[in-house]
Amino acid sequence: MQLRLAVITCFFVSIVSGQQSDCGWFGTMPVEKRRTSEPFKSAERILLISYFSAGRDGSETIIDGNWEEIQATDSVSIVRKMNLKILKEFDLSHLSDVNNLKYAALEITELNQAWKDSLSRWYFNYHPRKWKDDGTVEVIGCYFPRNAILFLDGKDRIVSYIEICFDCMGAAASQDIGWPDLIRFPMPCRISKLDVLKDIFRKNGIVYGIDGHNWNDFKIKD
Repeated sequence: MQLRLAVITCFFVSIVSGQQSDCGWFGTMPVEKRRTSEPFKSAERILLISYFSAGRDGSETIIDGNWEEIQATDSVSIVRKMNLKILKEFDLSHLSDVNNLKYAALEITELNQAWKDSLSRWYFNYHPRKWKDDGTVEVIGCYFPRNAILFLDGKDRIVSYIEICFDCMGAAASQDIGWPDLIRFPMPCRISKLDVLKDIFRKNGIVYGIDGHNWNDFKIKD
């Protein structure tokens, strides 16, 4: 599969009806319980990152801005070949059924306790007013995640993660989390919940994947 990076766009159109009013802060889990519930319980540190995505399975052939082919074995290898500035490399292969799942982080923000609590409130308490999980997952055709939440233990090991494609309203997570609840929510609520998460990323200084996709901003200057 060949992708022209300069024009990659996931076209997703959704008509949000009045159902969206049935999605909001209807959960009541208190902060003390949220802090002692996974994936927050095991996390000494929580990072928000943006990273260059080659797609989910890491097997695409990318056409760069010079019309040259780059084989994308994982996010790290392709970013090196594209001469982008990497702040840190994260290997998540031990947490995923996807081979060579690695993130080449372009931006990183570590959350303080107040933001950890805001994130856990979003995670546990923002959901439909009434909802029964029937196992149905609405799948969107495109999936190019550019952002992730990383949960690190006291030894700085990644113990859980959630990756997000805000363009396509999709997400995936480590096996201990499985399908994030938001992926099973009705689409209007999924959009609403991801909008709240996007604002958390934005307020913590993450731009790529949130308010733009210009990877040239991260080119290493000659």
